[in-house]
Amino acid sequence: MLLNMGYRLWISEAAWKREGQEDCLCLTWNNDGVAPFYKNWPVYLYLEDPSGNTVDKTEINMLLSSVLPDTQLITRTVFETRDIPALLKEGYALSVGIEDPMTEKPGVRLAMDCAYQNGRNILWQKEK
Repeated sequence: MLLNMGYRLWISEAAWKREGQEDCLCLTWNNDGVAPFYKNWPVYLYLEDPSGNTVDKTEINMLLSSVLPDTQLITRTVFETRDIPALLKEGYALSVGIEDPMTEKPGVRLAMDCAYQNGRNILWQKEK
């Protein structure tokens, strides 16, 4: 029954694109639920070094409530950190988190098969 209630947010595609001197990450957001996520909580991408320290936190420019049931939304995010695809090959990790404004901590698990740690949904992580 829980699968048929509320929102079911997930990312169906994550792709790096080179635009001039910048690498940008394009994410395709989906909602397989029956309702939107009603609050416009901020959504962030986190880059962590191999030791687990967050070295970059970048907000995704999106209104979470606009990911309606049976629709897709494509976001494009540019980072201040350069050459992230190369860093990912060196053991850095990239995750996405939806932060609760009251706690300022991520805590929404996306409906997709990925690692989930500290409220973050891991998009890329080198096998240890």
